[in-house]
Amino acid sequence: MFENGGYGEDGIFGGRKWGTGDEVMMLSEEQWEALDPQKYIGYGVREIPCVEDAHVDAAIRAITSSADMEVIVRFTRRSAWRVFNAFAVRMASLGVRNRDPEIIRRGLVACGVALSSAEDFREVILSLTVLHRASILIEEDPVHLFREASGVMPPWIAEIVDQFPMREVKDLRIEPCGYAEGRDGSGFRFVSTW
Repeated sequence: MFENGGYGEDGIFGGRKWGTGDEVMMLSEEQWEALDPQKYIGYGVREIPCVEDAHVDAAIRAITSSADMEVIVRFTRRSAWRVFNAFAVRMASLGVRNRDPEIIRRGLVACGVALSSAEDFREVILSLTVLHRASILIEEDPVHLFREASGVMPPWIAEIVDQFPMREVKDLRIEPCGYAEGRDGSGFRFVSTW
């Protein structure tokens, strides 16, 4: 499971290796604590990027396997799925601004985390639609990008993400999902219309 069973002198969030078997990941105590959903009230509409983006991004960058993703899901509060889902939409916007497929890929990985514990997976599907649109806007192949991101997800989540770009075109439009393309003071941004 993980060193010290997660307890002992380092506490449940100690800067220890986390994971299963040979698969381990490292997050510091501060990184784990930074994922507290209470710190993210109003996060979705904040300026992009913001300091909270860096905290979530650190967790996403630590995910290099499905075992890592399972650790993140297991050791964050159940309501943290909303944080990862908001991060995904924020990264779609930032990915378009910077024309960077890696940023969009990290948003997709965040959707995988959100799908793992979402109360209603349909809310995360809305974010996948925005990430699909972001990949189109920067002229990246969404099939390739979604498949690449699904490689660090548990099989049942990977299947959802991997197959998403194969949906009918009408099911990939952002407008019915409550989003529009817009701008804020820093540049391009997907804005919620709901």
